[in-house]
Amino acid sequence: MKYLLSLLLFLFPLACQADIYKTIDANGNVTYSDRPSANATVISLPKANTTSATPTATPPSSSEAQSTTSEEVASALSGDKKDGRKPYTKFAIASPADQESIQNQPILNVSLEVEPTLQAGDVIQVYVDGAPMGNASHATEFNLTIPYRGTHILSAILFDKDMHVMAKSNSITIYVHQAHLGSPAS
Repeated sequence: MKYLLSLLLFLFPLACQADIYKTIDANGNVTYSDRPSANATVISLPKANTTSATPTATPPSSSEAQSTTSEEVASALSGDKKDGRKPYTKFAIASPADQESIQNQPILNVSLEVEPTLQAGDVIQVYVDGAPMGNASHATEFNLTIPYRGTHILSAILFDKDMHVMAKSNSITIYVHQAHLGSPAS
């Protein structure tokens, strides 16, 4: 049974590569089919245009990102890069403010200040309570799903195209308040 299944799996691609036939009737109507007919001609298709998937880099977890030494971050900020890139002089969370209370909002708007502007290939990852929120992006404004009610710590990390840490933002604390939808308190 195992060999029969293997043989069928081997022969299946051969059956999928059937010829395509084109027929033009007396009225000029064109018909395509996988079955030959009286005046049919075989159509040869060009080779399929395929490409391999480009691997995407995933940002490291907050603990992995925190393993970067302060010397590495200082080196990135001071411009020790030899590729002609401008060093970042400012990277901070501008909004929400530290110790801000957010009430009954479905979306958390996070805004970052980056000087000079974000350079080609660099991305920012926002973290809530040490876990990445959403995907790393070449943007300074993020609209994230609001975390559950309670106290949360926000931070962000700026990565270069090779996902090396370029800069870390300040960490801020926010307080999320959401209305209780149960029965009113007695």
